[in-house]
Amino acid sequence: MRIMKLKGYFPITNKLKLSAILPLLLFSVFAQGQTEVVINEINYRSVEIQENLEFIELHNTSASAIDLSGWYLTDGITYEFPGGTSIPAGGYLVVCADPAQCQSDFGISGAYGPFMGALSNESDDVILRDANFKIVDEVDYDGWKEWPNVRYQDFEDIRAIPTRPIGTDYTETFTQKVAISIQKINPNLDGKHGGAWGAGTPTPGTQNLGYDNNYTVLPVI
Repeated sequence: MRIMKLKGYFPITNKLKLSAILPLLLFSVFAQGQTEVVINEINYRSVEIQENLEFIELHNTSASAIDLSGWYLTDGITYEFPGGTSIPAGGYLVVCADPAQCQSDFGISGAYGPFMGALSNESDDVILRDANFKIVDEVDYDGWKEWPNVRYQDFEDIRAIPTRPIGTDYTETFTQKVAISIQKINPNLDGKHGGAWGAGTPTPGTQNLGYDNNYTVLPVI
């Protein structure tokens, strides 16, 4: 079971008992996360300087397709969804800094972008807005504190030497680097809190690795 803790101070005055306000607090916390299109995954670090694998993944939690024409991603980066853009029921949509690079490295297709600006490796805000510029969802991630660690993973592997003489099987050892993204544990959790996120190998366009349907939201009084 995953537990997300929300920090806060709630004074009790005028004979209002904690038992009376606790259900309201829980309802408020759940309501914050109940939006149909959510920011579901963010990859804000690339493993190589010459690559730009930054992306933001949206997830439609509803049972109907949603038209994103004229919607925006703002703050840390800037992007306006072109006319005719929609996200299918239960589906995903990925916006990349370099769509061709993301599609090549992650083996996906249909990526949107490029977006303007760049996601900070330390902390940043990402806001999803509808065509009327109303906030639909927002994430203000941090590279430390309670937020997941996204330092890339590296391991040694063996490959054939490209310039080896014909008829030989010479190989070399090299370091393979794998990006790590932040991924929502469950789309119904409030993305502004670090406890709602995990970290893992990027999964653009598919369900997050750390997805957990069995979660509890508890306020800390």
